[in-house]
Amino acid sequence: MQGKTLADRYELLERIGSGGMGTVWRARDTLLERDVAVKLLHEGLASDAAFAERFRREARAAARLGHPNIAAVYDTGEHDGVPFIVMELVDGESLHARIKRDGPLTVKDTVRVVRPVLAALNHAHSKGLVHRDMKPGNVLIARSGDVKVVDFGIAKGVGEGTSVTRTGSLMGTAAYLSPEQVEGKQATPSSDLYSLGCLMFSALTGAPPYDGDSAVAVAMRHLRDPVPSVRDRRPDVPAPLARVVEQALEKDPGRRFASAAEMDAALRRISPSSLPDTAPTVVMAAPDTTVAVSAGTEVIAPAARRPQRPGPPRTARMIGALAGVLFAIAAIWLLVAYLSNRSATTLDTPLPAQSATAPPTASFTAPPSTAPPTSPPPTPAPTQAPPVNLPGIQLGPAPTAAPTPQPTPTPTPAFPTGPT
Repeated sequence: MQGKTLADRYELLERIGSGGMGTVWRARDTLLERDVAVKLLHEGLASDAAFAERFRREARAAARLGHPNIAAVYDTGEHDGVPFIVMELVDGESLHARIKRDGPLTVKDTVRVVRPVLAALNHAHSKGLVHRDMKPGNVLIARSGDVKVVDFGIAKGVGEGTSVTRTGSLMGTAAYLSPEQVEGKQATPSSDLYSLGCLMFSALTGAPPYDGDSAVAVAMRHLRDPVPSVRDRRPDVPAPLARVVEQALEKDPGRRFASAAEMDAALRRISPSSLPDTAPTVVMAAPDTTVAVSAGTEVIAPAARRPQRPGPPRTARMIGALAGVLFAIAAIWLLVAYLSNRSATTLDTPLPAQSATAPPTASFTAPPSTAPPTSPPPTPAPTQAPPVNLPGIQLGPAPTAAPTPQPTPTPTPAFPTGPT
């Protein structure tokens, strides 16, 4: 389709989105020389003549809406039998894309987005037009911060006389359908408020209030399941804001807000200072269930995982340090014991024999001892040693007779000998 020109006026430039009902293109209005958004319905929907006629009628009704929070509808037409609608091009992204990329919004940002949507719904309801497909994908957030609601009228054509399992559009948006729409009843302005309650729940927690294995299962939960508490998934949501969400999600339309203006008044009564402006942290509380908590909120581990009880980090570090000190002391003690044992072994080792060139030694007769005798190492006899003269000192017992010196050229030492 890229490059084609519809109705000899709208040149398709690039595809910027796709959904259950159709594909959205950025196009160039060659007549007015401006960029626009063109939504082409899927051929499967366009082949239903009754639906195509309802779409044209509702598109014309939506074109009469003029509100700053509603994307303007400029034109409608047909290309090769496929209806299309030409709308205001919003330079930004959808709320669905924002949640998918960044997770839940802050509480303040959620209120900032929802209040313009309520203003748009209040204007459309006053003109007798019900949106019937109020979901995050149909709320656009411009780069300037402006909020625009799109697809007014198209959803009504899909909703009338259509089963929830028939079209991809309804299957894709079952998470935001009101209970009366699930039952096939006529949608009313109260139905839009219920869908907006689901949208708020999704913006605050990152997921719609109900999920399931199929669109039908999700739709039935809107009928049967109790209204979930947004504070169970995100405790930092103020109680007054949680009550607004829960009242919008009442099963009985009579228990919801009477109008979009009344719901907006309930939001205005909440003090802005009580709305947290911090980004929530997304965690997995259970398999396939996304919740959000603010900083400081305790998060219980998923039931599918085995819970673990971590020990105190400080105690563990102290025990580890003490163990290291004891290990070091034991290592030092073993080293000292080893060195002491080696030193004792060295001292008990006999000294080596005296060298023949060593100085002369004197022989002493040791007194009797009770200790067992030890054999001293043999000492070689000195050669050519000078005589030992120790005047006045008697070495050993007195001799019985004085020795007679021998006339030899080289004197030899004379040692007294004791009695044998």
